[in-house]
Amino acid sequence: MNEGIDEPGNEGAWMSMRIGFAGNKVVHAETKGFTITTDVPSEPGGRVMAPSPVDLLLASLGTRTSYYVLHFCEQRGMASTTCPSPSMRW
Repeated sequence: MNEGIDEPGNEGAWMSMRIGFAGNKVVHAETKGFTITTDVPSEPGGRVMAPSPVDLLLASLGTRTSYYVLHFCEQRGMASTTCPSPSMRW
């Protein structure tokens, strides 16, 4: 199914991510030269050394939504400082 994923000319055709365990409840995800570290709250045994996977999911959704708001404002000639910035609370 993923044949040729690393062949020249296929850049951008697939997203590649390496996931690894770093001890305790810490998990690293490596992609595009970045390392994303996650941990879990202390109740299930984490050390709270990094955002939880849920924190990163919500941050990802919030930042993507903000991008669309900014794009909307820019298309209408509005300054980015006057655009509303979405915020989330849970």
